[in-house]
Amino acid sequence: MGRYYYDKKVTVEDCKGISVFFLKKHGYFSNFYRSGTLRWLRNSEETGNIGISIDADNQYLRVEYISTDRETGEKREKDYKIRVTSTSCHFGGYRYWFSCYFCNKRVGKLFIYGKNDFACRHCLDLSYKIRNAGGFERMVGKIANADELDEMRENLRIKYYRGKPTKRFQNYLKKSDEFKKAIVLAERSLSELW
Repeated sequence: MGRYYYDKKVTVEDCKGISVFFLKKHGYFSNFYRSGTLRWLRNSEETGNIGISIDADNQYLRVEYISTDRETGEKREKDYKIRVTSTSCHFGGYRYWFSCYFCNKRVGKLFIYGKNDFACRHCLDLSYKIRNAGGFERMVGKIANADELDEMRENLRIKYYRGKPTKRFQNYLKKSDEFKKAIVLAERSLSELW
């Protein structure tokens, strides 16, 4: 039985996005009108920025940016509004949502890819990185990946306190053991296939 290969979809991790949760965390919904600049960084180098302003009364997010076509190098100024809606929470307060311009779905995050405007992941046909992974990567990736374990190890300042392991160190050891077990299981299952 042969293995089927297909083109991998573009992932949400590869795209720039605007999150309602990020905007709320930084106080954009606490005032009637607020504006600022949203910057994207990769390896502490800026990869893009947009001007944003939120009008809570009229319930919209205005985005302003310059889009550059990668093939022709043509630059176009973009300036449009994205509708913002809110729903009341069960224990009080509100939860905010974007309304996708193309499908009108209520979403928490919008993405931009290629020549398109900001849209939901469904309209842009985006996938998640783990969905593009193979069987081995999926098995191991559910537990943790090597980068996460390295990051956890680097963030450990204190391994023991008063002779006892700290909770962070215990969590790291648990994830590390699960990761090793998953690798062994995945290798066994792959060796059985071959």
